[in-house]
Amino acid sequence: MRREIALWGLPSDGPLEAVRLELSQRRIPYRMLDQRDTQPIDLDAIGALFVRVYESSPVDRFLFAWADVAKRLVLNRPSAMSSNWAKPLQSELIRSHGFAVPATLVTTTPADAREFVARYQQVVCKSVSGSRSIVSRVTAADLESIADVATCPTQFQEYIAGVDWRVHVVGDAVHACEVRCNADDYRAAHAAGERVEFASVTLPRAIESRCRTLARELGLSLAGIDLRRTESDAWYCFEVNTAPGFTYYEPVAQRIAADVAQLLADACMEAAA
Repeated sequence: MRREIALWGLPSDGPLEAVRLELSQRRIPYRMLDQRDTQPIDLDAIGALFVRVYESSPVDRFLFAWADVAKRLVLNRPSAMSSNWAKPLQSELIRSHGFAVPATLVTTTPADAREFVARYQQVVCKSVSGSRSIVSRVTAADLESIADVATCPTQFQEYIAGVDWRVHVVGDAVHACEVRCNADDYRAAHAAGERVEFASVTLPRAIESRCRTLARELGLSLAGIDLRRTESDAWYCFEVNTAPGFTYYEPVAQRIAADVAQLLADACMEAAA
């Protein structure tokens, strides 16, 4: 039976478009599943699925359910992606794979938050869910309004000095990028007037293997892993992104989209055999 790769999400999404271009250049059959389009979908014709969904609808929920149980390659299955919505649990899984994890507090109690900041001095706060948030160090001004945590669970972490590394795992392939920036969160560096410098790097073999096995343990064929290497050569892992926006790193960490396209193509051929 003839099967094709399905790309599910919004056509304007950067990673989805990058993979689409790779497939098109290789003349590999694919179908774009625009989540704003409710046309019928022949699930039997899907040989591999790349998921980049931003919003939910009844059709989305049906396809999500299929993606979790289909005997196809899915990047990534919804159940595997859910680990990014429970950061404390994900941190424990990260720790179990040999990475260091910063001291962490998730709380709605202002007194506990103040005690944590007093103990570690340099502390950052971030979202406890999978929603993207800008990481920033807690300042004296923040302490004046720390009572606000009573209305929203907030994650505080000990600040770890060092150099950021972004690692993308695609199947068995591993791409590493070193990121140097003075901002607390390099993704927001330009808004703060800070420069970001990227460099393609090679991970130590043991760390590369650790990243690969961590992604596999989380059930992810595609993962973006945020590491920080300290001056004492300790490797901290902050989180594993289950739907990474890898195009941001492709100018230096090349061939991520190409590897995703090849992984999907190989799986689709196997499904059609």
